[in-house]
Amino acid sequence: MSKDPIEIVRAGYEAINNLDYEAILDFADPEVVVIDRSRPDPSSPDGAWHGREGWGRFLLDWADSFDETRYEAAEVFSIGNVVVSEVLVRGRGRASGIPVENKRFHVFTFREGKGIRLEVCAERGEAVSAAQAAAVELGERGL
Repeated sequence: MSKDPIEIVRAGYEAINNLDYEAILDFADPEVVVIDRSRPDPSSPDGAWHGREGWGRFLLDWADSFDETRYEAAEVFSIGNVVVSEVLVRGRGRASGIPVENKRFHVFTFREGKGIRLEVCAERGEAVSAAQAAAVELGERGL
């Protein structure tokens, strides 16, 4: 598999659209952290989803609520090992049958080809700030 972070992100969206959860988990470092302030982990004191088990529960939490879910990356760019993706998630409410669209920005941080952090942001500016902070933390240059 490629170690290019943008290619990994695109392959991840393809895997989730194909319901290949094993492949998705394979992209993540064992200690991955997922931060989504709109969907905090109710079992975690800090609200973050921790480790591959948390990553899997994060994905299944969404999948349990919706049918016919599709992730479409509209724009993807990187700062070294940090990737920002504007993503449109479409689905149909499992209980209601109502179509749902949700635009978010995903900020993925990679180390040695594995995702160590995913932060879900509602706004582009928030995502760019999160990406710049992650790049600085990794010792990479910002935008």
